[in-house]
Amino acid sequence: REDIRQELQTSKIQFENCTVDVGDNFHFAFWEKSQRGGIATLELDDTTMNLGGSIFCLVPVHPDVDFKNPAGPLFVLSGNSKLNVGYGALFDSIFDEKPENWKIEFKFIGKNDHMPQAYFGNEVKADRVLFDIDVRNLKISKPGVYPIVTLADKNSAFRNAKFIVNGRSYNLGDSITVNGKSAKITMGASPFGKDSKTENDILLTISK
Repeated sequence: REDIRQELQTSKIQFENCTVDVGDNFHFAFWEKSQRGGIATLELDDTTMNLGGSIFCLVPVHPDVDFKNPAGPLFVLSGNSKLNVGYGALFDSIFDEKPENWKIEFKFIGKNDHMPQAYFGNEVKADRVLFDIDVRNLKISKPGVYPIVTLADKNSAFRNAKFIVNGRSYNLGDSITVNGKSAKITMGASPFGKDSKTENDILLTISK
């Protein structure tokens, strides 16, 4: 496909056990006169999605709405899934300005020997992103650094991000357990990205 568009209403696009190639961009859209909003879910299960362009999530005119529950995009990656974004991502400032009504969430669910990953090849602008990471069913036993999110652009960062790990609020660097081994999630420099010096990537480190 050349392009994918999804409204910020309660909806889901799901792919399982496949490879999806999108030549251009993934757009999340919101009709400016709508008084309803919901969670628009993109779910990848043991799937690789390659985007040639960027992820855009723009809300025109910043409507004066008061949703019962926040609206926004939800990315769910589980098992051997990879979201490869050739360029970058741009999320509207309304997600930072009105978090009571709008939110951005990434959910990474480790499964068996695989921790899902997201890679952004260029600039990312995103504030107040919620990262929900679940490693309870992750069976990786080899110590090392496993990238969860890699930002190739050294000037990009997830500002004011919040983390949940295994269903609980998490502070980066706190100790967790993966398959019986001590581990932690940190913001660091991925050894597998183009920029191996800037500490703006989200990493899972499993100790010996």
